[in-house]
Amino acid sequence: MWVTDAIYMPNCHKIVIASTRRDLRFYDMAGNQMLEDYHLYGLNNVPHSLAYHYNEKVRTAFIFICNTPCIYTTDHQKIVWPPL
Repeated sequence: MWVTDAIYMPNCHKIVIASTRRDLRFYDMAGNQMLEDYHLYGLNNVPHSLAYHYNEKVRTAFIFICNTPCIYTTDHQKIVWPPL
């Protein structure tokens, strides 16, 4: 497994790690330990680029790019599925 990208989401204290296993792992960094919060797996392609935008007045956007852009929004620090 190779890590393709990682980002920090400061408003919810999480790290997201993308890998060549076609998955995204979300780790909670709020405490003194790094614990896996949830695991998004079975993606059609390897995610190779991650982005995160946080704004209190507008919906928060978590973006990952495989072969085509996929935009996923979060509301109240939770991933909303399916995508927009």
